[in-house]
Amino acid sequence: MANFAAALPYLIQNEGGYSNQPGDKGGETMYGITVSTARKYGYTGPMASLPLNVASAIFQEWYWNPLYLDSVSSQSVATKLLDMSANFGPGTAAKLAQSAVNTLVDPPVDIDGGIGTDTLDSLNTADERDLLAALVQACVDRYQQIVAEDPSQEKWYQGWMNRASKIPGIVAGGIGTSVLLLIGLGLFLLFRNRGPA
Repeated sequence: MANFAAALPYLIQNEGGYSNQPGDKGGETMYGITVSTARKYGYTGPMASLPLNVASAIFQEWYWNPLYLDSVSSQSVATKLLDMSANFGPGTAAKLAQSAVNTLVDPPVDIDGGIGTDTLDSLNTADERDLLAALVQACVDRYQQIVAEDPSQEKWYQGWMNRASKIPGIVAGGIGTSVLLLIGLGLFLLFRNRGPA
């Protein structure tokens, strides 16, 4: 089963350190943690000084645990889902995961934003490579929707596409399979997503 500690470095790499860029709806952040989230958790210091262990605790308690990612058999899938949960919120990430897995399993699971036994069973029985590809596509579609609804967010679009297309870890089948999957997904995204929809 998946492990939070193994997933965290991937998320931190994607989120980066301190940020306070104009036009970023997240506002001032550290490791991707917003001021409001840090304050709700009880951290009162400056965001630039937010300790990594506090960010880690927030990510585990509020973004990993609500999706029951300890119960996901693939570390790569769980890591991708943690990244989605931190980026979109756990409810939206759950719906995206449910939509993605429904392209691969029958019967489909309810798209309700709640991760239960049906969703976990489907996530664990779907082919790992196919599921990761479906999660990538779900992220791409969501980012395109965000930009379509708010064109001011277009300046983040390329960075979002880069994040969406990243696959954590080595998937089943070894490094060769993983590299081929990354190349294939990259080419697919390049030709399909030349700009916001």
